[in-house]
Amino acid sequence: MSDDFQRRIVSEKDVPPRIKARIQQIQKEQSEWEKISGKVEDILYIDNLRKEAYSGNTDSQIKYAHVLMYGLFGTSASPETAVTYYTLAAQVGNAEAQTLLADCYFDGIGVPQNYPEAVKWYRKAAR
Repeated sequence: MSDDFQRRIVSEKDVPPRIKARIQQIQKEQSEWEKISGKVEDILYIDNLRKEAYSGNTDSQIKYAHVLMYGLFGTSASPETAVTYYTLAAQVGNAEAQTLLADCYFDGIGVPQNYPEAVKWYRKAAR
């Protein structure tokens, strides 16, 4: 470093009000962008999950059903549609999906309450 260069530490009180206002505006814009960015990531995740579920991936069917059952990631809850995805995974022998589907029948969530149907799915899951 040359002798002509002097390093100066600037304290917050040395910053002009015009610059402070601009910094605050930039921080606000950054915060808003982070919120939007998070929503876009959620939308892309849900869309990818839906595609995988539709293609027959049982793990994705269960995860997508959870999103629909509980209205996760800002989606609207749709227990009836969630049951459809639980059923798809349960029909190919996924024990977790069979149990979740049995729970839906037992509690009457997304389908009419039906104890015999619940028992049927609980038994399949147990096997």
